Amino acid sequence: MDLADEWVDVAADPAASQKMADIKAHLAEMYFARSGATVPGSVIYYRITGPTVHIEFSHQGGGPGGPDATGAQAGGVNHIHTVYRDPTNEYGRGIGQ
Repeated sequence: MDLADEWVDVAADPAASQKMADIKAHLAEMYFARSGATVPGSVIYYRITGPTVHIEFSHQGGGPGGPDATGAQAGGVNHIHTVYRDPTNEYGRGIGQ
């Protein structure tokens, strides 16, 4: 919940409070997945997904060769790709309703 809150809290209250309440209400339907080493500088990926939120975070490396045996990326981790979306409000369809 703390990790989801880091993303949701970007929105101003009361929108952030409402979204966290939605996530908590659907907790039994939520999934969390993670991959990657736990060594600093390692490439990691995680996803939090459920009926009211989808969050993804993926490190991207800066060099050729991909991750080594420890999960560290050749050339280091130099940027991220991320997604935050609300499957109940695709393309803003809920705005103004």
